[in-house]
Amino acid sequence: MATGTVKVFKDEKKYGFIIPDDAWGQPWTDLFFYDDQIEIAANDRVEYTVEQWKKWLEAKNVKKIVEDLKMAA
Repeated sequence: MATGTVKVFKDEKKYGFIIPDDAWGQPWTDLFFYDDQIEIAANDRVEYTVEQWKKWLEAKNVKKIVEDLKMAA
């Protein structure tokens, strides 16, 4: 699965855009996604699959990455 960062998520409409990790600084690389079940916000880390949709790519199966923040004792 690919990984990236949520650039924006419109909660009321349930769609957003992801900046893929391997595309920072390159033009036209944001991936559209739609998910009416996900709890997500801008700057969240996600993993996803990429599928062709019409004339552009779309992120599918978007899942929030929950990073383990436990500190070593």
